[in-house]
Amino acid sequence: SSGINAEYGGEEYKRSSNPPEQFYATANNLIQDKNKPCVITFAAISTRVDRISSILRNKSNLTVEDMKSFQSDTYSILAETTIPLLEPYLSHTGIEQELRIWDRRFQVDSRPAALWFLFFEELVRAVGERIVGKEMYPSLSREVMNKYNFIKFAVRALERREVAGDPLGPILELALARSKERYTEGMVYGDLRKYFSNNLFFSGKLPAWMGLDVSPVPTNSGLEVLKVGTVDTFSGAACVFTQTWRFVTDMSTNIVHSILPGGPSGNIFSNLYKREIENYIHEVFKVLRM
Repeated sequence: SSGINAEYGGEEYKRSSNPPEQFYATANNLIQDKNKPCVITFAAISTRVDRISSILRNKSNLTVEDMKSFQSDTYSILAETTIPLLEPYLSHTGIEQELRIWDRRFQVDSRPAALWFLFFEELVRAVGERIVGKEMYPSLSREVMNKYNFIKFAVRALERREVAGDPLGPILELALARSKERYTEGMVYGDLRKYFSNNLFFSGKLPAWMGLDVSPVPTNSGLEVLKVGTVDTFSGAACVFTQTWRFVTDMSTNIVHSILPGGPSGNIFSNLYKREIENYIHEVFKVLRM
């Protein structure tokens, strides 16, 4: 059966064992075999799994601290591969020169990271407008699921060096011009990316003095990096899509390193309710013995 309620045995799915590299890596990326049942319907772009694979290829004898650093890694492979394509359109002064020599890591106080973020947003917009038209793009890209499809179109355009049969160069130039118009002197990445958390049931409607919500704070997370995080709109409401429970353990021990954003209690009157917010923001793991 090929219907939505079809059932398959394990042997019918894509399978693999003992890969040559001696590791498996995944980050919600597409691992589909076109001749096998579908295993993921909304795959992420490959930048995160590419970064994981790159780190694993170049390091052995991984420790708990290494795995923690994985979860905090903000190096952008997408920026690494795209900025060389931008160089013909970048000046050798000011923020454009900073973008040229940027280390490709998102930090809250980074100016070039801010320009990169604006550029990629404008690239997605320019590619989307070329595909569906300037009139249709704003309404079609409003919701996060549709927006993410346009992000995939932009990444595909970068890979193929063309957009709907047209050369990529003019699209890059347009996106850069628009991003420079939006960039203001001294802007940093943390001005554009902020983490917030509202009580699920009250949705930010309670007064701030009650202390149930977490006010927006700068974050160095990003769409395409291992420390993944985006701020978008879903069903008309602002939403933060980011790492939640962070958990690392060495299976040869009984010790767990973890961060639970918010806290271990859902009771709004408990002192545990927001106990780990600061740990989450500053990436401080607690240690538990099981």
